[in-house]
Amino acid sequence: MKKKIYLILGLSVVLTSCLKKQKANISESKDKVNTNLVLENKSDSITTQEKSFSSIEDFKNFIYLKKWIDLTDEAPCHEYARSITIKDDYFNEYNGVEPSKCEIKNVKQLDSKTLEITIEDNCNYGNTFKVEILDYDQNLVKWTIFKEQTFNAKPYIDICKKTKKKEPYYTNIYNIEESKLEVDEKSKGLYYFKSNQTGKEFILDSRNNIIRLEVNGDQYGYTDQLKAVKVGDTLGLFHHKNISGFNYDEDRAYNFLKFYKSLDGKFYFEGKLPYLPNGAVEFEKVK
Repeated sequence: MKKKIYLILGLSVVLTSCLKKQKANISESKDKVNTNLVLENKSDSITTQEKSFSSIEDFKNFIYLKKWIDLTDEAPCHEYARSITIKDDYFNEYNGVEPSKCEIKNVKQLDSKTLEITIEDNCNYGNTFKVEILDYDQNLVKWTIFKEQTFNAKPYIDICKKTKKKEPYYTNIYNIEESKLEVDEKSKGLYYFKSNQTGKEFILDSRNNIIRLEVNGDQYGYTDQLKAVKVGDTLGLFHHKNISGFNYDEDRAYNFLKFYKSLDGKFYFEGKLPYLPNGAVEFEKVK
């Protein structure tokens, strides 16, 4: 009987010890999980802080001097696009109708991503503006202006970067740097074409030590001087200057025209000119 009692007591001690150890392991595991969560939260907080500003001076350096363009503007790169620029302690806004330049009275950082700017009274539709960082890496912000109107904006330089234009095909063959203001004797002549559709007349005159292109028609006409590069029997023609004419505009300051004699002995003119048919157009040699 005593042996059974001792056996039961022994088992009870062993079970109690195991239960305590299991509870200790669970508690330790929970502590470890909580510690990891705290560390992860701290890490997230640090990452967020890196994309915002801890000091008002850093914030101002990010916002000031840039021309912030409204992304909803239909022509954001136009000089009259809606924009905000802060420079020399002045708040410059263009709302698409009229510009305003107001003295800044106070700048306050509301949090790590929001700046509040107060301007002088009676200078604009409102005197308090806010700017919030939406995406630091993309230079994307949100402006809050008069009557809580908002618009997202980016710097002008980010939206309207000038990309290098691809060189047109003809530059490899007809180098404008080698162009001349007159042609050789073989290429001289007077050439004529009249459009049946528009009635406009086109005259290419390469005589008299000058290359002239004349276009005539009802209430429309001009004379331009050209310069040429000769490759084989083909003249690559470039606009040099306008000599005379009305209805003149920059659209006629064409980049490249081509004039040549084909194997059939006829003369053809190619180029993008108002009222001139597309493709190769036959010109008659008059003189």
